[in-house]
Amino acid sequence: MKALIAFITFVGLTCAAQALFAQELPTMLDVEKEHEWLKKFVGEWDVVSDGQGAQGEAVMKSSMLGKLWLVNASDMEVSGMKMKSIQMIGYDPKKKKYVGIWADSMINYLWQYEGTVDEAGKKLTLEAEGPA
Repeated sequence: MKALIAFITFVGLTCAAQALFAQELPTMLDVEKEHEWLKKFVGEWDVVSDGQGAQGEAVMKSSMLGKLWLVNASDMEVSGMKMKSIQMIGYDPKKKKYVGIWADSMINYLWQYEGTVDEAGKKLTLEAEGPA
């Protein structure tokens, strides 16, 4: 009986592995010119929020995660409260769009971005839908 259970388990795992490898996996390290463009943001930045929402100032530290992702981490004071945030921006060649996420210590919502760079190559506009 134990041999039969082991055989059935082996067959099940083999089928699962074949199904996994049959799926199209993302290509590793296909660095596009759009990924290279993100490198210009690496460094330390002073940020001032003057939007319609909360007002605040921050120091943002930006670095590359490998060659594909820009990671922005900031410590900010918003309306008198301390906030930490992290943002990742990369490029999805299939969508032909920049993609990213934002999470912070003040809201339990994971923002997801998509966007493009203007024709001059100067301005990245990211759009997201979420609360408020």
